[in-house]
Amino acid sequence: MVPSTLTMIEIPITNPKQKRKFAGLDTAAKVALIFLFLVAVILIYSNFDLSMFREFIALHQDLTILISSLAMFLASVTFIPTIPLTLLLAVLLGPITALIITALGNTLSALVHFLIGRQIGDVMNFEEKRAELPFKLGNLPIDSPIFLLLGRIVPGGTKWLSFVCGAYSIPIFVYIWTTLL
Repeated sequence: MVPSTLTMIEIPITNPKQKRKFAGLDTAAKVALIFLFLVAVILIYSNFDLSMFREFIALHQDLTILISSLAMFLASVTFIPTIPLTLLLAVLLGPITALIITALGNTLSALVHFLIGRQIGDVMNFEEKRAELPFKLGNLPIDSPIFLLLGRIVPGGTKWLSFVCGAYSIPIFVYIWTTLL
């Protein structure tokens, strides 16, 4: 038989002195991780040979483009800025190749954000709730190409715009060509 109401199980709070005892371990773990990160950066920096790195890129051009595209896509899907990676690619592979890789990575990640936004909009019945949004946000011309292009100018707004466009279910063709620009 399934109960009609859920009951909360109360867990007794442990002694506050025990919490403070583990707080020191938490701080020590953070300090240790920062120290290990700094040691790794120093070791990599001291042993890094740029000429060997450039030689590897020259020998494995296809692999470099594939790895760069994957790195650009992953950085774009997360909220990590891709400008440093774009500059590095421009120096190592040339500006045209870096432009193509950046455009592909950012467009594919925007498409992933769009599809996630569409799923969230479907799950939450966004079309029904759209009229009830505060400040008349439901009346924004999200499907307008001009609005989409201007929304891409806002720093950090491109990722959020992709989610919103998916939730608003704008035509995917309009979304993709404005994303490519």
